[in-house]
Amino acid sequence: MPATLTYAQERIVALSPAINEIIFAVGAGDQIVANTFYADYPPAAKNIYKVGGYFRPDLEKILLVRPTLVIMHPHDPLMVKRLTDMGLRVVTASMETLADIVQAVETIGAAVGKPAAGQQLAAEMRAKIAKVRATDTKLKILVVFGMDNDMGKGIFIAGQNLYFDSIIRLVGAHNAYQSAVGGQPVLTIEGILALQPDVVIILAPNRQEQSLSVADLQRPWQSLAIPAATNQRIHVIDADYCAIPSHRVMYLLDDFQKIVQSAQ
Repeated sequence: MPATLTYAQERIVALSPAINEIIFAVGAGDQIVANTFYADYPPAAKNIYKVGGYFRPDLEKILLVRPTLVIMHPHDPLMVKRLTDMGLRVVTASMETLADIVQAVETIGAAVGKPAAGQQLAAEMRAKIAKVRATDTKLKILVVFGMDNDMGKGIFIAGQNLYFDSIIRLVGAHNAYQSAVGGQPVLTIEGILALQPDVVIILAPNRQEQSLSVADLQRPWQSLAIPAATNQRIHVIDADYCAIPSHRVMYLLDDFQKIVQSAQ
């Protein structure tokens, strides 16, 4: 009879909400001893010790929980070096594109001793992606972050080289913002008018906490001289998963598909 691999229980620090969610999804949530602010899904994650935010985790708080494994994004190589120099095992997982997220599920599953669960979840994600057979609609979609209705301050949008861009292309549309500048550029009203988006999708996961209605978020856009306003295609997605690059990004794929289908 072949030997069965066993994995020692880890003490894991998850340095982003997405990483936290994936660890829970593969069945290792009970091994998390610390996570970050806004890591509140599933509900059990809310009560886990917080070591700061995604961009500025507190090194002292990380060390305080005596971790055996730290999982983080590769955006902060200095933090990676500091942790590894202290003898900690650090695993990084990029989640920029949709393909990155799927790979991260496998990487994290393997890192926490749940390789089969990680591979299974990743396979389910790939199968769902493979089923999307959208034709080119020519629609230009602008994805907007945040809930600040003062457009004079500038609007954060989804540029290229992000998973939002991957999803837009997958559902048969085009990112209204075409530039070598990736990430989350900031646009002025003039910049938005120049793009002439056919559809605007506002991501507002904390809408209810800020006592804002969907109409409140749509209102500033409805007066703009853009096709999205003319054709009443200003959409708001306020689900808690809408800005977190975890396995639940598949729900966002469903949301985008429905929006594109309704615009045809």
